[in-house]
Amino acid sequence: PPSPPPPSPPPPRPPQPPPSPPPSIPSEGSAVIQGNTGAFLSCLLPGRDDKTTQVPYGRQLIAPQCCSPTDGACTRYIGTNDDDGCLAGFSDTKDAPNYITPFTYSQTAALCASLSLTLCDQSCVGAGCAYNYHPVYSNLPCPEPSPPPLMPPPSPPPPPAIPSAGSAVIQGNTGAFLSCLLPGRDDKTTQVPYGRQLIAPQCC
Repeated sequence: PPSPPPPSPPPPRPPQPPPSPPPSIPSEGSAVIQGNTGAFLSCLLPGRDDKTTQVPYGRQLIAPQCCSPTDGACTRYIGTNDDDGCLAGFSDTKDAPNYITPFTYSQTAALCASLSLTLCDQSCVGAGCAYNYHPVYSNLPCPEPSPPPLMPPPSPPPPPAIPSAGSAVIQGNTGAFLSCLLPGRDDKTTQVPYGRQLIAPQCC
């Protein structure tokens, strides 16, 4: 009998989608905070700090820490609180100044994502690896810069002064000249010796 036809080759696999780009620093910046108190230390900005791994505080190298997206539980190590389990190695004085493995913001965010975790909105104080002595990454935006102090309102313009050539006071009925008001001498003058004396205002 004739041989059965050879099996058809499997269809070619669809091309793999390109890998997603690594996480980048958000446009509003990302706060680096103290590993013990959570106090703000520095602002990482995209395009300026993409390769930043340290800031001038404590042991300087910025330590990674990750948090649960559901309950915020902190993670500084997986399994054991030692060089093998700590996300960037255990921070030990004997390794100074290279206390831990340097991490950028992008590498930290990618590490947390690989563990199904996110960057934290707090300092995981006391959560191991001696990262309390380090600055740590966070997903907190940089604080808003202080608004500039309010400028005092401009001074009102000085009231109109008597012209340097003087100003004539005239009779209210005929317009005949009565008196000359001079700057510096008559600035507070309100009357002249004619008729009812008080100088009346009129506008045109």
